[in-house]
Amino acid sequence: MRGRVDRDTPQVATPHKLHLQHSGSACDVCPVCGGQSVLTGGIAGWGDWRSCEDCTLMFASPIWNGTNQAELFNNAYLGAESVAGMRDFAERLDERDGVLKDPTLWFWTPAYGRAIRWLGEVAGRDGTVLDLGCGPGYVLRALKNLGFTPVGLDVAERAVVVNRRDGFKVWHGTVDDYPDDWPRPDAVVSFFVLHHFDQPLETIRRVRRKWPDARLAIATYGPTNYDPVRTTPPRTLTRWNEKSLRALLTRAGYFAEVVNFPSTGTEDWHLRPVGGIRRRIQLSAAGVRMSKRMENRILPLLVRPLRKPDFVVLGLATSNPRMSMP
Repeated sequence: MRGRVDRDTPQVATPHKLHLQHSGSACDVCPVCGGQSVLTGGIAGWGDWRSCEDCTLMFASPIWNGTNQAELFNNAYLGAESVAGMRDFAERLDERDGVLKDPTLWFWTPAYGRAIRWLGEVAGRDGTVLDLGCGPGYVLRALKNLGFTPVGLDVAERAVVVNRRDGFKVWHGTVDDYPDDWPRPDAVVSFFVLHHFDQPLETIRRVRRKWPDARLAIATYGPTNYDPVRTTPPRTLTRWNEKSLRALLTRAGYFAEVVNFPSTGTEDWHLRPVGGIRRRIQLSAAGVRMSKRMENRILPLLVRPLRKPDFVVLGLATSNPRMSMP
């Protein structure tokens, strides 16, 4: 699954199957700080949730089962994967044409605005920004609209193909695969991808090793952002809060500012059937945009009781020159 993708239509892989190999006590060690953990609950068909006693990260035990992640997420975008609610990925592509002209109609937490303002300050509005895990390309388009030079990276072949068709420079693979002769980013962003990583600390360390001078913005789901289906493996492997995200960035070699953002209430999982209605009636691209604008303007007024604090955690980081490259 690694390397450049030149064909327009990727082949459908077989649906993902779970084959667990629990490795005993090694699964109890925090993947960020190496601290000991306590059992907090079970995960049906997988294992347990554990919470680190030091940095408070919540993580799945085992954190991964050996399945190829590139195939898993590519299948999700192709609609061939339903575990942990991963049909969402294909549904995002179905609505993509309607949302792409105005990316803020997508799930657009205020954390995006804060991160983009910061990027303008540290990288300049003409700076090159790498979107790590660019997915459907909403952030790529938003960055382009604001004058940045966006480039992307994703392990899902289908996501790479659709973004390349829109003219974006997107590499298929991991951080290590990103070519040395491609644009060197002034900043790296990773929005709502961190919970997919089975090696979160090593992944962020690789970012710092490859681009030691680049600024880093990471947004991830906070402790109140819970869905009984989607907040489970293999989709969600870790659950973050301000303390655990700060520990990750510090150990990876960054100075970090970490802030929390509340929800509007419209993101609550109880409201997901609204999106299902829109898909069933097969609205046009213009219809999708109109319905989403109405949702974003009206629903927040109706669902105030569903608002939650600490819904999104955002880390804004600069490399710590005193810390040697791990």
